[in-house]
Amino acid sequence: MTTEWKLDGIVVADGFSAHDYNETALQGVHAEHLLIVVDEAGGLSHLIGQALEAIMTGGHTRLLLLGNPPTDRTDSWFERACASPAYKVIPISAFDTPAFTGEPVGAWGANLVGRDWVDEVVNEFGEDSPFVQARVYARFPRTTLRAIVPPDWVEGVSCADEGDGPVRVGVDVAADGGDELAVAVARGRTVSVVHASRRNTSAVSVAGIVLDVLTGLGVDGEGARVKVDAIGVGWGVVGLLQAWADEGRHPCTIIPVNVAERAGKVSRYHNQRAEMWWEFRLMVQPDAEPDPVYGPVRLNIGSRERAQLCAPTWKADSAGRVQVESKADMRRRGARSPDRADAILLALYDPPRASLSIGNARPLSLVQSSRWDVTGASR
Repeated sequence: MTTEWKLDGIVVADGFSAHDYNETALQGVHAEHLLIVVDEAGGLSHLIGQALEAIMTGGHTRLLLLGNPPTDRTDSWFERACASPAYKVIPISAFDTPAFTGEPVGAWGANLVGRDWVDEVVNEFGEDSPFVQARVYARFPRTTLRAIVPPDWVEGVSCADEGDGPVRVGVDVAADGGDELAVAVARGRTVSVVHASRRNTSAVSVAGIVLDVLTGLGVDGEGARVKVDAIGVGWGVVGLLQAWADEGRHPCTIIPVNVAERAGKVSRYHNQRAEMWWEFRLMVQPDAEPDPVYGPVRLNIGSRERAQLCAPTWKADSAGRVQVESKADMRRRGARSPDRADAILLALYDPPRASLSIGNARPLSLVQSSRWDVTGASR
């Protein structure tokens, strides 16, 4: 798509985006005086970057690159350009912004990087993390592959207890590249995987397995909160379990969760999958505060579940939000789908929007919000 800006009927600027491998989009761009402005330069492919340099032939042509160092890869074209003597580089770290320099900016200051944000991300991600190096210090990270949950954190919350407290259930249906149907139960914040079986493609068979689990829980009254992965087959599972609740076959609240949807903390997470995984990271980090209702997280799990919890990696998307590696991407690099881990996280996760249905109860919309706004340090 191309947008033109005109002044007195004369085209003075063109705005367009080019796909990563479409260098022809930049061919034929010439003018006696030409200024090329590139936003989000950290995401440019080598092919497009080289095509931009190819049109820098005129004596009055200038190229302005704006962007943050990418956190998901090293040796990007933007990094190469910033290392070249052909470019004048002006790095702007978080510490060069008005919150730290004291420059007056009026009402705009509320939208800029602040001291609280810097302290929070350094504490949460770590001083040497790619995210902090790129978004706080405006440096190109030397490494990018990072597990969301370090193995020693998982070992630190492992236990052999059943736990006590309100019951929550997570159901990861074998969809979206998954290998297993997995069901996890949290009693308070002590979680265990109570069922795992190879792929089930029938909503009826999956719902029947979940019903057997719910019957065996021995819950009464309002029952457990059951969060079901509602993608694909899972949506039919949700419908059946809700219908069976209306018929009195179980007393549980069924909550559909689509992890591909928008996160509750939309400025912080790419989607609900990222929110679910990163919120779990915060629960198990060594200095985590115990939940006032459920207490600290404890994992009564085996070696396979521990390995799955440490398998996915993360990166920052173009908006600076946390993005978690997809199951499909994990399979491409040879890792197994973390279905049991997803069930554990679903049991602990409170989704931002959920249709709650039990008996004649009416759906209830739950919405979360966050003041944490992840913005680029080099803006």
